[in-house]
Amino acid sequence: MTATTKRTLTRIMAAGAIVAASAVSHTALAQSVNLNNTVAFANQDSNSGTVFVNQYGALVMRGNRWQATQEYYDVTPNTVLEFLFRPRKNGEIHGIGLENDNAVSSQRIFKLAGSQNWGIRGEYTYDRTDGKNQKFTIPIGQYYTGTNLRVVFVSDNDVNNPQNVSVFKNVKLYESTPPPTTGCITPMQQQLLDAHNNARSTGRQCGNTYMPAAPALTWNCKLGQAAANHSQDMATNDFFSHTGSDGLSPFDRMSNLGYNYRTAGENIFAGGATVSSAVNAWLQSPGHCTNIMGQGFTEMGGAMKQNSSSTYNYYWTVNFGAPQ
Repeated sequence: MTATTKRTLTRIMAAGAIVAASAVSHTALAQSVNLNNTVAFANQDSNSGTVFVNQYGALVMRGNRWQATQEYYDVTPNTVLEFLFRPRKNGEIHGIGLENDNAVSSQRIFKLAGSQNWGIRGEYTYDRTDGKNQKFTIPIGQYYTGTNLRVVFVSDNDVNNPQNVSVFKNVKLYESTPPPTTGCITPMQQQLLDAHNNARSTGRQCGNTYMPAAPALTWNCKLGQAAANHSQDMATNDFFSHTGSDGLSPFDRMSNLGYNYRTAGENIFAGGATVSSAVNAWLQSPGHCTNIMGQGFTEMGGAMKQNSSSTYNYYWTVNFGAPQ
């Protein structure tokens, strides 16, 4: 089948307090970031407003303030940044990141809130409506690494008498490892994972939308099983649809296997026998391409099943997700 006949399906679920999660497990004690005695960062801090640590141990930044820790930290490919954040009165940029050269870079600061389109944005966004703290877990080592880095906190608003406020609390860095995949991934599935991560390593046009490079996905056994079940269903019952022969949606299939997701999506393909035939077709289709490049996804699982007596012979399913 041609790429234009393929369908894509994506569903976004509310996350409560957690807006981003990585497929990681703790392997070392968390290192708390010292929020006391921060200093002005680069030439961005206007000294307009106040910076202090309140009685609850939170760093409060009011006005046009860019602050950095005086302590230094290392970021490896497995480092995770975790913290609580809330804005009180929005400014242009509320964000956080790590830097090593005392220079402002939109590739190192994660924008959490604000009116200005700057920084790494879209994946980690404050979306609570009650104004309370929201927990963020960012796999920062998937974006950049380095040694002797300072944590940078941003509450930016280039106006007269700025009233915006950023509040950061319980800021931690810890090392993590991907979940084990031994026993649930075949050589073909490894090729499928590698092909997706190769595609994500470079920014590309998905239809009219440019999608920047995205962190590598990890394999999730439950997503792989859900994909295998659906590919087998399509091959056995000779149909091509996101809805199974039992009427279940992709999200039903994931949930039934115990995969609790914040964000989930599915790509399906039929008619090609190789990993490259499936992935190349998806990359030529805007919706499928957007799924592959989606920065909100951290995990995937996929499978191909064959039935020579069916219409298309080969049936592929890839499920994407980010766990709650």
